[in-house]
Amino acid sequence: MSPPNPKEPIRVTISLVVYNGARYLPVALKSALEQTYPNFDVLVVDDCSTDDSADIVRDFQRRDPRVRLCSHARNLGVGAARRTAVANALSDWLVLLDADDRLLPGSVETQLAVLAENPEARAIVGRAHYINAAGERIGAATVLPLSRERLRGMASRGEPVGFIQTGALVHRPTILALGNYRADMATAEDVDLWIRMMEQEHLIVTHEAFIGDCRMHSASTTARVGTLSQLRWRWLEAQMQCRRDGRPEVGWEDFLMQIRVLPVPQKLALWRLVYRERLYRKAGVARAEGAWLTLAWSLTLAFLLSPGFVIRRLWSWRFAP
Repeated sequence: MSPPNPKEPIRVTISLVVYNGARYLPVALKSALEQTYPNFDVLVVDDCSTDDSADIVRDFQRRDPRVRLCSHARNLGVGAARRTAVANALSDWLVLLDADDRLLPGSVETQLAVLAENPEARAIVGRAHYINAAGERIGAATVLPLSRERLRGMASRGEPVGFIQTGALVHRPTILALGNYRADMATAEDVDLWIRMMEQEHLIVTHEAFIGDCRMHSASTTARVGTLSQLRWRWLEAQMQCRRDGRPEVGWEDFLMQIRVLPVPQKLALWRLVYRERLYRKAGVARAEGAWLTLAWSLTLAFLLSPGFVIRRLWSWRFAP
């Protein structure tokens, strides 16, 4: 597909997936509908929520025809919900939004301005603030400057690349050409897509402008799955290695079996990596919720497992510009 014509207004679909997200969903939808860019619609995929999520979307639909709803008859997971969003979007460009996050005013225009400067890009990623359950800002995510050369090097070394995807602008035909999101990736479906884009040398442009707020709270999907989420990141690394070696990808159950039969020193080293990340994430959620005792012991245990890791992460999160 040829690069977008800057003389034609690009149609954008703000893609939002939800599962039992009624508490924060109205804020997310309001932030989407208040975007000042004139040519967009909002597509919500409800993954068979058991709360009021679908009713909330229908209420917004009655008031604003730009809102569309696709509902799963049964709960299929976030990867399948993202697949449904990609399959049903009306636009070639998607703005990604989760039901507990929010877009900043003018973020769609900011993303499209970066796209206009980088017409070969297939994804545009900006920065996001971290917010707590009350919507108060408690920190900021950083983004790495990327180039095709850097992405190529990361792919060759087997280094996964992940972004906070709140407000990210992604080229829908590219997602489809890669086989769409993978439903079996559970909470790692977004990172898996970034990796496959990187491996195929699709240009991902990052920039320093803030485009969204990413909510940290204990009820989020990533927080609830905990250690499982960290193990899936290791699974992604194993899959990258398989692809580089020309071998079939290892399935999730086979990956878990490989871990079980590892020699004890290797198994301990793996669990050290997994739990340092799990504890650090738990500390972040505890800070967002004002659970200071949980913050203290989680951060202390993470530091004991890997002092350098915690120091680097704290510096990047708290002190980096």
